[in-house]
Amino acid sequence: MDLGLAGRVALVCGSTKGLGRAVAKALAQEGARVAINGRHEDSLEQVAHQLSSEAAHAVLPFVADVGDSAQAEGLVRRRRRSPISRPRPSSAPWR
Repeated sequence: MDLGLAGRVALVCGSTKGLGRAVAKALAQEGARVAINGRHEDSLEQVAHQLSSEAAHAVLPFVADVGDSAQAEGLVRRRRRSPISRPRPSSAPWR
């Protein structure tokens, strides 16, 4: 199914397991440039690696506790500065 998400940027919070992970996976498989978020770096890195290999393009991890407003704001700032937010030429691979 083509939802027209290829090249769009998505930030999925709470994405190391359950519904958040499923959403991140579906978005990545649709071609969205996905950033995932969680509180625990180890599990976040592992999920980013797994989703990247399943989707054939990079899924970037961002550690933050979004229950803390300062960390949530910092998360958004870091995501905006990351390579995921820069447009790429259509011929360039995402990875």
